[in-house]
Amino acid sequence: MLSNYGAPNARCADTNFALPVDATERQDILIILQPAENVPMTVWWTYKPDPKRNTDTCDLAKNGVCNVASGKCLEGTDCTDCGGVNCEDTRCFSVYPHSAQLGVPPTCDDPNWASLEGNIYGGRVAKMGSKGPWDCKSLEREMRLDCFGCHCKITDPCSDAVKQGCRDANRETCKRGDAQCGACLSGYILVGDKCQPQPCDNQAQARCLMANKQPCKPGSFECGGCLPGFSKVSHICVDTSKCTESNVPSKMVMLLDTSGSLDNPLFGGRYGNFQEMKNLAKDLVDVFPINEYAIRSFSTLITPYPASGAFVRKADARANIDAMRYDDGATFTGEALQNTVELLEKETDSFNIVIVLTDGQATDSFCKGADGVCNPETQKCTYGKSCKLEIQAPRLQALPDRNATVTVVSVGFGNVAANELRFISSGAGDENTIIAQGSDASDGLRALQALLGKLVEKVCLNLPVDCVLTYSEWSECPDKCGENYQLKRVTGIAVEAKNNGKPCPSGKQMLKREYRKCPFIRKCTTPEVTTTPEVTTTPDVTTGEPDATGEPDDATGKPDDATGEPGATTGKPDDATGEPDDTATSGGSTGETDAEASGSSTGADSESGDIAPGNPFDNEPSKSVVANGVVYTFTWTFAIAYSMVTMLLV
Repeated sequence: MLSNYGAPNARCADTNFALPVDATERQDILIILQPAENVPMTVWWTYKPDPKRNTDTCDLAKNGVCNVASGKCLEGTDCTDCGGVNCEDTRCFSVYPHSAQLGVPPTCDDPNWASLEGNIYGGRVAKMGSKGPWDCKSLEREMRLDCFGCHCKITDPCSDAVKQGCRDANRETCKRGDAQCGACLSGYILVGDKCQPQPCDNQAQARCLMANKQPCKPGSFECGGCLPGFSKVSHICVDTSKCTESNVPSKMVMLLDTSGSLDNPLFGGRYGNFQEMKNLAKDLVDVFPINEYAIRSFSTLITPYPASGAFVRKADARANIDAMRYDDGATFTGEALQNTVELLEKETDSFNIVIVLTDGQATDSFCKGADGVCNPETQKCTYGKSCKLEIQAPRLQALPDRNATVTVVSVGFGNVAANELRFISSGAGDENTIIAQGSDASDGLRALQALLGKLVEKVCLNLPVDCVLTYSEWSECPDKCGENYQLKRVTGIAVEAKNNGKPCPSGKQMLKREYRKCPFIRKCTTPEVTTTPEVTTTPDVTTGEPDATGEPDDATGKPDDATGEPGATTGKPDDATGEPDDTATSGGSTGETDAEASGSSTGADSESGDIAPGNPFDNEPSKSVVANGVVYTFTWTFAIAYSMVTMLLV
């Protein structure tokens, strides 16, 4: 539109630029200020109303005279054209671009809004999801038509005040065109002409249990909350016992259909279906054991919630669903799937699942006819229609994720195409497909109530679970200096893997042990070794038998009285017998015993049972400090052995 008012450069350079707009229909104008640095800029505007169609009327009037100060007039009148004296009636168009094609009256106060039955406006009839009469409030709220400022001549006997009276009487509210309240609300029974609380008798308690709810209590007619293992989803309590927490990172993309057929009566929808679908989506977020969510609405446009398109936690996901707006357009499901492919193609470190909630058939689904071939490059049929769903659904299902490939669950309610839903979902047949057929979205949502348990089960049973092992307690740290380790052993399997989760080990893998460093390190101190220059010989071992002199050897290591030779520990032949001293062998055993004592301390540190080694990763031999006495003992033992070999050779 701005291109009609001069070249862009001229507009930017002209500091006194004015843009007149002929508002013969509703105009949305975006003004962007881009001043030079530190240069102030001012924007202003004026509005001159057209008496033929004014939409700036106040609807909180107190009198029939225009109050310039307050700007208040009677509803449906305009202050701007009466010169501050009297208010005049205005007319407001329904402002719908396809009014003639759909048989919609052009103005909000047209008498035909009382009932749209019959042939009107060129023989076309509006297929309304709800019948008239329609007042201005209903047209604006339910059909999203621009009727602000209209003086409506049509009134609905089922007004807001009548509806509130029905609620106060514990009854269902009236329907359009009828001021009569409905039946008693759930939990109430008709006593005379009034709806009274139902007594909490055995029959009432049994009904609560049948609905998977806690039984009512004496003095109360209402059932309690859902039974253990059940959770509220929409209007019922659903078995969620299989929705156990998964130990695998998981993400879910929720695609919610916000097309006209859901909530707009002009397309066969019913006002309130959009809110009901949002409530269902929030309940599903609560029960699904998923870590993060990305919310998208799809109609003619794809809208991410939040606007960044990022994944969010449960609380933020619920808040974003609340913030969703009704788009009221066509159903571009294929476009939504393409958006999801772009979102998930790099999310390979988590289990990814997509759930599609739709009430109708996609505008961009399959090509029709023998000549209708979908071009994978352009994603269009040979006759020009978009066929993105046909291309994007297989791409989405083939995307890799942490466990295998993306899981897609499709949920259709209303006048849906079953083959289209099966094509969208992953798996064979109806493995991941929920179909609640109905004449319209309202019927479909009612039919879906009976299938919600199946929907929850399909999602929860798809969640992967990794194997979980049980372990022994960590072993005690060894009571020794230096860096030490603790260990623990696998004792069993706590949770078996499922749905492509990481499998449990088997065979020798179950014997693996885990090590960790002890939390403290005790410093080692090396004792000083004192060396003695004087060689000390090992004394003879007293056997209790007399030697050649008839007297036992003493243990002093002095020369023998009879032989004048040193003790037997010298390893030389005995003078009396000509044979090696018998105690030489005994002396050798003593040397071996000393050596064994030194090795046993190392052996005591080796692994036994659950006692961790000093360092399981250290393959170097132990370094021990050996006293000089042990060295000399080994030297004497070696000398004795050498003498024996020499004598045998001689």
